[in-house]
Amino acid sequence: MATFDPATMALRGRVGAYAAHARHSPDEQLAPARRGFLARFDRQARSEAQARGETDLSDAEIARRAEMLLKAHMARLALAKHAAQRARAAAKAQQQQQQAS
Repeated sequence: MATFDPATMALRGRVGAYAAHARHSPDEQLAPARRGFLARFDRQARSEAQARGETDLSDAEIARRAEMLLKAHMARLALAKHAAQRARAAAKAQQQQQQAS
């Protein structure tokens, strides 16, 4: 059985990815993943509505709530990114200060 080093495997993966992108549009390839990702927020909206006893919500209202859950998720990611950037900047400033003294 042939074994491959990580660099060879990475190159083989890249070749396969380029070939797949040549045959299909990115939207077509990512559609199942996108549907699954967005379905998460639909399930969460329905679950939260059920937990509050709101059983008569329209599909439009569920979609609106799912959209707001998606926006909240993205805002949390942006907040975490901002905090990480500030922490890195503070660590870098402290390191530079220590080197200067």
